[in-house]
Amino acid sequence: MKKINEIVKSIWAIFEGNAKTFIFIVLMQIGIMILVGIIGFISGFGVIMAQLVNSQSLESFSLSGFLAILPMVLILGIVVICVSLWTSFALYYAAEDKKRSFSECLSLAWKSFGSGLVLSFCLGFVLMLGYILLIIPGIILSVCLYFAIPVLLYEKVGIIEAMKRSMALVKGYWWSVFGRVLLLSLCVYLANFVLSIFGLSIVVQILIAILWPVFTYILYKDLLSLKGEVAKES
Repeated sequence: MKKINEIVKSIWAIFEGNAKTFIFIVLMQIGIMILVGIIGFISGFGVIMAQLVNSQSLESFSLSGFLAILPMVLILGIVVICVSLWTSFALYYAAEDKKRSFSECLSLAWKSFGSGLVLSFCLGFVLMLGYILLIIPGIILSVCLYFAIPVLLYEKVGIIEAMKRSMALVKGYWWSVFGRVLLLSLCVYLANFVLSIFGLSIVVQILIAILWPVFTYILYKDLLSLKGEVAKES
């Protein structure tokens, strides 16, 4: 597989070739998250104040206040998850083709959103079970299923087939994939630790949002090449 320095060069080349689209997608994600946060704060504050006025005791306020804001919290939580997944899928499509525009990436991501959402929950459930079983099975499965999302998006296959394809791609290269993902994760952790000292951890979060799908796409293409396969057109 590609060496780390080659991966870094590839990441920069892809980002530079479509920087405008990458940045717009992430800014849209951040903007929606901020809007959701503001709505949640205003709505929650109003509900809590109304409950506080009508409550006869602190205990009844605590219970009634919690029950009153619970539906709103759940709805906003679902919105956050959906927006995160949608924009993440859009970033994968931006990584695949530097000529893709902002609107085209969002459109493609929307078309794949339903199956991508189901696959994401399936992966979460499977990996949760794996980590419950003494952690090691979870780590093994995390690497084996690492490419399930890009396979689903790029190759237009079903959920089960995407998981099988990911395992097939990783087969014979588990340690190579694991090592590269681990190294990037450590670099991200270190950068976040250093920048958080200066209150700039948000910079790392933005870079992760942009660069991680690009990194995954590069590994995906590399494995296709090593196995003598050609990526299907989206």
